[in-house]
Amino acid sequence: MTISNFMTAYSKDRTKQYLSLFLVFLSLFTACRKDNSNTIGANFIGTRNGFNAISTDTSSIILFSSKNDSVPTRSLTYFMLGDMNDPIFGKTKSNIYTQFSVPSGFGFGGVAIDSIVLQLGFVSTTSYYGNISTPQDISVYELKEQSVNNADSGYFSNRSYQISSAGTRVLPAPIGYFSGKFNLLDSFYETIGGISFTLIPHIRIKLSPAFCSKLQRAESTGAFLTDAAFQTYINGLAILAQTPDSRLNPGQGAIVYLNPRSSLVSGIAVYYGGGASKIVFPIAPTDLTTNQYSHTTSLALKPYMNVIPSSNNECYVQSNAGIKTRVLIPNIDSMIFDKKTGEKHDIAVIGAQLIFTLADGKEDAVFTVPNNLWLQSSDSIGRIAFSEDYFETYPANYYGGTYDPVNRQYSFNIVRHVQHLLNTYRQTGKSINYGMNLIIPADDYIYGIGASRVVLNTKKAKLNFSYSVIK
Repeated sequence: MTISNFMTAYSKDRTKQYLSLFLVFLSLFTACRKDNSNTIGANFIGTRNGFNAISTDTSSIILFSSKNDSVPTRSLTYFMLGDMNDPIFGKTKSNIYTQFSVPSGFGFGGVAIDSIVLQLGFVSTTSYYGNISTPQDISVYELKEQSVNNADSGYFSNRSYQISSAGTRVLPAPIGYFSGKFNLLDSFYETIGGISFTLIPHIRIKLSPAFCSKLQRAESTGAFLTDAAFQTYINGLAILAQTPDSRLNPGQGAIVYLNPRSSLVSGIAVYYGGGASKIVFPIAPTDLTTNQYSHTTSLALKPYMNVIPSSNNECYVQSNAGIKTRVLIPNIDSMIFDKKTGEKHDIAVIGAQLIFTLADGKEDAVFTVPNNLWLQSSDSIGRIAFSEDYFETYPANYYGGTYDPVNRQYSFNIVRHVQHLLNTYRQTGKSINYGMNLIIPADDYIYGIGASRVVLNTKKAKLNFSYSVIK
């Protein structure tokens, strides 16, 4: 059963869903209620001592894994490139598409171009995920479509781009090609006009003579007058990871993190005048640069996708818009009912914390777990929406999600989320308890982008819940 089908049914016939889930889990939930203000309620954020609090430590939550939603990739901190075959999750591919600009006021003045090299700077010497020793193939193509870079442009991780000529899917010959290992440590040395320069580590891909000729002609067409004119003449570049499967056995391949907008090295480097001069056509902040992600889930993992609840006591979370874990708490609305009289009453949520623990033996020094996860709300068909708790800034680190290596856990405080669910159900009779989504963020203001994944033990997932009845 797919997540979309499940959540649509969940929305259309919610009464039937809740009745079955309520019967299965109500006994578990009520059996672990404890009239105790000093146990669970005293060790997680949101607890307010002095209330006649009811605390629960319940495992009545449902976890299952599903394909993640596509993510916007137009304004990322950095960009990812490469092929990787994770031994558990399967194959991941990251491609880059980008425009580039004309240096202000530049012209060749009739001087011939010697060569052109695409330069892409690494974010750092450790900016990769996976097995960096695997040789990779990267091909560069000229885009056949014009890009629009504005707030309304829909550049998501699953978007397709036109590289082939109209009416065919056959790829043309690439205008540039790289084959080898990504080297994040070695600088590059060159001499221009008799002066030596040292460049920081980066990927270098020499572009074809045909592309050199096209750029040489650009000035005479007026394409150098404005960036808009230039980007009409040359739409941009597609930088594609194309490592063959024969070199991507499980555990091989890596994703590297690049800064195409780095003024230190990135851009289209044009050498001209017989080695006398070099000019870099930059990839400017105003140019469209975007990522495209694709995944081929491993055969071993496929049987456990969209199984509700998870059938092997494991759930999976993967970056690059790969896999998310759906988190359902089907009995939470029942808290508004008095268990003796059945009457509705108001609930004040004192503390609500979800804890997820890693499965044993699923990570190593190469395929590490992410620094942080996001736990987001969901709409009626399972799509991701921001939770109220995500925007809470006090106290510091309230929201949670940072990996705890000592306990091998991620924990989240969801007080506002649960209170909103209960208030809505109490006031309107409508349940908006559509579950939550556990994901690896596509971009993060603390950690930036990152290709990573984690396997969770569903049997150890736990909801700590403390509340008070308002009379």
